[in-house]
Amino acid sequence: MKITALILLAGVLAFVLVMPDHASASWSQSLHENGLWGTPAKPYKLTKYEGFIVSDPAKTQWEGLGLTPQNSNWTTKIVNPTYSVMSGPATGSLDFSAFFSGKKYQGFTWNVVAWVGDTIIGAEKISFGTNFSYQELNIKDKAVMSMITNYNRSPVPLPGSYLLLASGLIGLIGIQRKKLLPE
Repeated sequence: MKITALILLAGVLAFVLVMPDHASASWSQSLHENGLWGTPAKPYKLTKYEGFIVSDPAKTQWEGLGLTPQNSNWTTKIVNPTYSVMSGPATGSLDFSAFFSGKKYQGFTWNVVAWVGDTIIGAEKISFGTNFSYQELNIKDKAVMSMITNYNRSPVPLPGSYLLLASGLIGLIGIQRKKLLPE
C-alpha cells in the first residue's frame, strides 16, 4: 500500500513539473527608457516602471524584469503572472530586459507604465507581430488612464486547486497509514 501512495504522489509531481508552462522556452526583450515622455518630450527622473501582460497570459508569463548594472540599485518584483514592477531611486534612463516564459506568438502584447513618485508620466504598448513594435499611449485620454489604473496589481493567492490537491494527497496517505498500522 505504501508503494501505491508513493507511485500516486510521484505521478502527480511529474504531471505538475511537465505542464506546458514549465516545458515552454524562455525569451526576453531588451528595452531602453530615456525618461522622455510627451509631445514635446520632457525629461523625467523615473522611480517606478511597471509591466503588464495584456494578451493571453496562459501562453506567456513573466520571469521578471532585469536591469543593467547602472540601475542595479533598483529592485524587481513579480507580483502575479501578468504583472511585474521595478522601482528604485530616481533615474533619467533605464536599460533593462523583460524575461518571459512560454510561447513567442504573434499577438503577444504587454503594456508598460512609467512613474515619478505617485504620478504616472507615460505608458507604452509593446507588441510582437513579425517583430516588436512600440506605441506611446496617451495618458491624457480618460479611457487609457482608466485601463492603466485598473490593471491587476494584486499578489497571486494560493490557488484553491493546489490546496485541494494537497489535502487529497494527505488524506490518501493517512488512509494508507491507518490500514498498515496494527490494531
